[in-house]
Amino acid sequence: AFIRDGSSRVAAVDVSVGSGTSLLTGTVKTPEEKILATKLTWEVRGVREVVNELQITDSSSIKDIAKDLAASATLRTKLISDSGISSLNFSIDVVNGTVYLSGVAANADEMNRVVAHARDVRFTQQVVNYIILQSDKRL
Repeated sequence: AFIRDGSSRVAAVDVSVGSGTSLLTGTVKTPEEKILATKLTWEVRGVREVVNELQITDSSSIKDIAKDLAASATLRTKLISDSGISSLNFSIDVVNGTVYLSGVAANADEMNRVVAHARDVRFTQQVVNYIILQSDKRL
């Protein structure tokens, strides 16, 4: 998927796959590249979970990073607490107040619930939805 994307990050990203779980390790230059790596991984047929441990070499302010971490943790808690959502099926990345959602939703209702929770989180300025439905032919 990284090669098809024409991405130069292939050399710096290691991917390990087992039982539908993809682990991403290595480095990328920007938070946006980290998010793109997560999105591309979710688009691969058979992926059921993405663990993104990529390290970002650019730096943001400590205050911005703290707000993003708080928003991410709050959203993860909301998803875990919502019985209508299978929280392990979703990745959350927050960069400078923008929440990036990716993963596979069982149906449109589950996807809409995830997006609604994201919009309701403090420090969220924008929500970008890369969630695909289980009925998507790519799966």
